[in-house]
Amino acid sequence: NNPGACTNATIQYSVNGGATQSFGPAAISGGQVTVTGLSLATPGMTGTGGTVTLVGVTFSGAGCTACTATLSGTFVVTVAPNPAAPVASAQEICNGQASILTASGENNLRWYSDAGLTTQIASGASIAYTGASSTTLYVQSTNPDTGCKSTATPVAVTVNPVPSATPTGSSAVCVG
Repeated sequence: NNPGACTNATIQYSVNGGATQSFGPAAISGGQVTVTGLSLATPGMTGTGGTVTLVGVTFSGAGCTACTATLSGTFVVTVAPNPAAPVASAQEICNGQASILTASGENNLRWYSDAGLTTQIASGASIAYTGASSTTLYVQSTNPDTGCKSTATPVAVTVNPVPSATPTGSSAVCVG
């Protein structure tokens, strides 16, 4: 037998006593396989999660002739709720001048410059922002323990021109 050549494992499991499903093949790293992708869309899951029963495991890889392995046990998958969306108000700022934008919400707040939430520009409840043109920023709350994220709150930022005064007419100034 050459168990060292076994680089992948396929895990068989059932959810809430349902039909057997498979995960993998997935890479074995440090003697472990991490099962990912369980969600409410996984067959057998309920609206709050479910109990996953491990049924079996098969190994694969070039030259893999693993010993027979057994796998047993159960674990509970609990669906964690998403944090509430942050609360933030639209802001008006002057062109070229920094303004503090604030939001309140649960957990870690992250600010993005795009609706797709791909370009993070800052983090925290308050950020300094200087803009040259009006835009919409987006703030999202992330639970650091579960990784669950809120829906993003759009924050409209209106950039106004800096006011200017132009004197007109003439006036006399007295000495003394």
